[in-house]
Amino acid sequence: VCDPINFATIDDDAHRVGWYALTNGLIESDILTEFDVSYLALPALAQAAGTGEYQIMQASLAVVPFARASGGIDFRFLGFGSGYGGNGPAFYVQADSDITSPEQFAGKTLGVQGFTSVFAREAQLVLAETYGLAFPLEGGDITWVELDPPTLLNAVKEGDVDGAVLAYQAGWLAEQDTALKNIGQLDALYSEATDGSVAFGSAIIAENEYIEANGECVAEFQRMAEESTKYAEEHYTEFADEIVEATGVSPEYLDYYWSTDENYMFYGGLDGEWVRSAQAFYDVMTEHGLYPESLDVEALVVD
Repeated sequence: VCDPINFATIDDDAHRVGWYALTNGLIESDILTEFDVSYLALPALAQAAGTGEYQIMQASLAVVPFARASGGIDFRFLGFGSGYGGNGPAFYVQADSDITSPEQFAGKTLGVQGFTSVFAREAQLVLAETYGLAFPLEGGDITWVELDPPTLLNAVKEGDVDGAVLAYQAGWLAEQDTALKNIGQLDALYSEATDGSVAFGSAIIAENEYIEANGECVAEFQRMAEESTKYAEEHYTEFADEIVEATGVSPEYLDYYWSTDENYMFYGGLDGEWVRSAQAFYDVMTEHGLYPESLDVEALVVD
């Protein structure tokens, strides 16, 4: 029988749907019966990496190379998630703005939800590779501003920033708002700039020392993660009201996220296309000096 597992994941209501079955004991297991799920903001997830508080985490793709380079923490990949299907993260400006293309952000102010977030890094890449704008967050062609999602949404509506990269609930709200306009789908543009890679933002990770000591339990977690995702895809309408009542999230947002993979794709596991796309992401980020070292993703996958 496995020791209890503390699992930390992204504080987002669509993720609460994805991990609902796991959180509520709906996935049966003979060996992994004690499970605790914590929902943390991305900065808190990054800070928790390597502390030992959580045996398994769903964290930003950025966590692994920086943890390995700065702390020598040997994280391995158990799965990949938080995928974007082509109608997810996007560039938004005011509806009456003269800006009609991301290319016109030169000399302007662009807001992101975190300088080290995957959204910000993918935006930098697209602006450089597709539109030829200088890459750095400081001293480049664009003035970058870092704000939390609700504040960022309000900032672009009020004109405090010229544009914003918005995703998840903030992006969904922006898409409904007649005061704003979408001038480019970041996920689709990123895919084009990286020869068709799947755009996604997170990985399920654990330290290799823990994996080697608990291999059977880690494999069982991977199975249960797949089952929880499948349960959410097939049954999310049956329990969405429970999450709406608990957090106040709009039920329409949950439907937007889960009704089709053209908007978001919750979990790709270790599907070959996702593994190849992770390699492409790390390669291009290292090539542009944004990440400290390239990773051999295949060598770090636990399958």
